[in-house]
Amino acid sequence: MVTVITPQAVKVPLTSVSVEVRRRWSLSRRPTIVDCARMSIAASSNNHSQRAGTTPADRGPGLLILLGVGTCFALSGFAALLYQTAWMRQFSLVFGTSELAVATVLAAYMGGLALGARVIEHYLDRVRRPVLTYGVLEFAIACSAIAVPLLLLASQSAMQAAIGQQPDPPDAKGWGQGIFYISTAFVVLVIPTALMGATLPLLTRHVVHRESQIASRTGLLYSINTFGAVAGALVAAFLLLPALGLQGTVYVGAVVNVVVFGIAALLAVREWPTEDDRFFVLMGTRRGVVKKTGPQGLQQPARWRHHRHGGRGRGDSVIGVTLTDGSN
Repeated sequence: MVTVITPQAVKVPLTSVSVEVRRRWSLSRRPTIVDCARMSIAASSNNHSQRAGTTPADRGPGLLILLGVGTCFALSGFAALLYQTAWMRQFSLVFGTSELAVATVLAAYMGGLALGARVIEHYLDRVRRPVLTYGVLEFAIACSAIAVPLLLLASQSAMQAAIGQQPDPPDAKGWGQGIFYISTAFVVLVIPTALMGATLPLLTRHVVHRESQIASRTGLLYSINTFGAVAGALVAAFLLLPALGLQGTVYVGAVVNVVVFGIAALLAVREWPTEDDRFFVLMGTRRGVVKKTGPQGLQQPARWRHHRHGGRGRGDSVIGVTLTDGSN
C-alpha cells in the first residue's frame, strides 16, 4: 500500500514550523542589555593584570603601609610582655609564689589568647577596615589592662573569704585550690588576653592578598611580634620594674597600646581595600550568593579566605613560658 502525501496534508505542520522559526529568529534579534561600564572596568582590570602579572589588590599594601603595620605589631608584643611580667608578680602577691599559682596564671593567659583568635575568626569576613579595627582593639587592651589590678583586689578578697582560714598550706588542699586559682586568673585576664589574641588574624587579613603571600607575610608578622615580646620581657625585668614598680610598668604598657592605636588610625586613612571587597564591588554580587552557588571562578576568593585568617598564636605567648621560670 502506497501513501500519497499531498500539499494539503503537510500544510498545517509546515505552517507551525514556519511560525516557530520566525519566533526564534525575532527573539535572537532582540537587543541584549549590557552594562558597558562594568565590562569596561573588568576589561581594563584584566589587561592591567596581564601586563603587570598581578592586580593592585593582589599585591596588597605598599612598603610604607607594611612598615607601619610591622611597627604596630612589634610595639604590641612589647606591651604584652610588660603586662605579663607585671601580672605574674601581682598574682604572686595574691596567690603566693607556689608553682600551682604560676602555672594557672600562665594557662589563663594563653587560654585568653586562644579564645580571642577563635572568636575573631568568625567575624573576619565582616571586617571592612582591619587596621582600624586592630587599633580599636589595642586601645581596648590598654583600658582593660589598667583595670586588672582592681580585679586582683576583688579576687584577693574572694580568696580570703573562701580559703583564708585554712590550717594547711595552700597547695595541700587538692583540686579545689587549683580550680579556684585557674577560674580566678581566667576571669581577671580573659578580656585583655582575648583582645591580644584577636590582633594577629586581623593584621594577617590586611597584609595577605594572594596565596603566595601566606607563608612569607604571616611569618614576618609573627617574627616581628616575637622580637617585640623579647624586648618587652627584658625591659620590664631589668628597667621598668626596678624603676617604676608593678603599677608603673602596667601604665607604660597602656601608653604603648595607645600609641599603637594612634599609628593604626593614621594607617587606616590609607587602608588598602582587601581583594574580597574589590572583587565583590566589581561584580556587584553578594558574598553569600557567590560562596554558595557561584561558578568555579567566582569561588576562588572564598577559598583563599581561610588561609588569610592567619595563625592563631602570638609570639608573646611563647616568650611567656621562659619568662615564668624566673618570676618566682
